[in-house]
Amino acid sequence: MPKIKVATDFGGSSTKVIIETEAGIEAFVMASETIEVPKMMLQGYTLGSGSQVNPLHSVYVSCQGKYYAVGSLAAGRFDAFRGLKKPKIDQAAIKVLGAVWVYMANHQLDQMEIDLVCCLPPGEVKQSSNFETALRKALTKFDTPSGIKAVTLDKYRCFPEGMGIFTKHAQERPEIVSQHQVATFILGFRNASLFSATGGRLDYFRSTDLGFTKIVKDIIDLMGDYHEDSLIEAVSKYRIGGDEKFLEAILRGNTPNDRRQELSTLKKTIEAVIERYLALLTGWLDENLATDVREILVCGGTVDTLNPELLNWLRTKVPLRSDKPDRYGVFLHGGFNPPPEIAALGYGNRFADIYYLSQFY
Repeated sequence: MPKIKVATDFGGSSTKVIIETEAGIEAFVMASETIEVPKMMLQGYTLGSGSQVNPLHSVYVSCQGKYYAVGSLAAGRFDAFRGLKKPKIDQAAIKVLGAVWVYMANHQLDQMEIDLVCCLPPGEVKQSSNFETALRKALTKFDTPSGIKAVTLDKYRCFPEGMGIFTKHAQERPEIVSQHQVATFILGFRNASLFSATGGRLDYFRSTDLGFTKIVKDIIDLMGDYHEDSLIEAVSKYRIGGDEKFLEAILRGNTPNDRRQELSTLKKTIEAVIERYLALLTGWLDENLATDVREILVCGGTVDTLNPELLNWLRTKVPLRSDKPDRYGVFLHGGFNPPPEIAALGYGNRFADIYYLSQFY
């Protein structure tokens, strides 16, 4: 029976998946949406042998006697929402089933064995033992667009988000990590998380719902009903690269003058919203960062949209030690340099944490 290693997160905007086999690694991204659907409504999405349809856009699975559309099928055909208010763990088993099926469909497999490593917000990791039990049962037999599949879960490990980045840092700077307090801050689409380690031992976990979605919702409240996914992409690319063309692509005005005025208002709104958001976020960090923290590790897809403001603020929270080459500091994405299989997806630093988790665990 074939065996693979699977690493995945359960991100608010996308589920990132890395699969390792003897032949190398594969990676893909699924949209985060899931929704329960009556089985009869999924009949048109079955995939026969030799089908040319991309499995990634036809994912549905059975789980605990119910059927769920997953990813772009859920979002595009069945109008699913991202479910950002629900704990990530509530949808985790469905997403694992979907990700495993995509691989099986691409390789025309009916049975398989997997080792799984995944990450959840710190506050949800405590529930991961129950998740493992439910997942093992669900994998043993589940329906898919290409028929019934059977997967054996061999090894399973679940970590708090940011653990991949922290582990890499601990290997590169063991003396600092073993002797001082190091904080790991993860800023994603849905939430922000923080954990600290003293002498290498994890000892403090916090999460808040202040993710990138807060920025998006506030812009929509002030500017009107832009399409959310288009706004997410436009604001992210504009903030990272500074090019107005990303905002121009979503403008709604019909005349050149209307579009100029709308662009000016949109830019001012974005900056005002981000200024307010940074005040909220740094206030939360101020409450939760220990006063004796020596280094701060930062990762997550939203971080790049707030650079340099957030990074400059974080640097004020670590002591200066400029007289030594290994001075304390703030470290971004673990210096992530993605392999070609991941770089080709265009998700950049958003893969950093789960990639390092797959490599170390």
